Amino acid sequence: MRRSFTDTLRAVRAGMVIDQLDQDLQQLVQQVQRTNKGGKLVLTVEIKPMKGSTEAVVVKAGVTVKAPTFEDNGTVLFPTPDGNLTRSHHRQDELPGITLAASNPGPAVAAG
Repeated sequence: MRRSFTDTLRAVRAGMVIDQLDQDLQQLVQQVQRTNKGGKLVLTVEIKPMKGSTEAVVVKAGVTVKAPTFEDNGTVLFPTPDGNLTRSHHRQDELPGITLAASNPGPAVAAG
């Protein structure tokens, strides 16, 4: 009777490879959703003859993830006369009622 690949994989490292695949897949999906970029999950299975035996083989399995990342486009900051960096220009007056979007992290409410 033929044994399935997933059944065989459950025997490798006592099922730890499948656990790692499950965890890495969930994290990769979340990262793809956050970045709106693609990623890759690769399972590598290596099978070699066992030294000193003509009947046994050694199976190694590894998981690699190439997750998408955010591109850092930099942040615009202004130097002060004291040599510090700030998000607002030291000679520009603040406008009342105007805030940066990042400084107000509350959820947006849809009109309806």
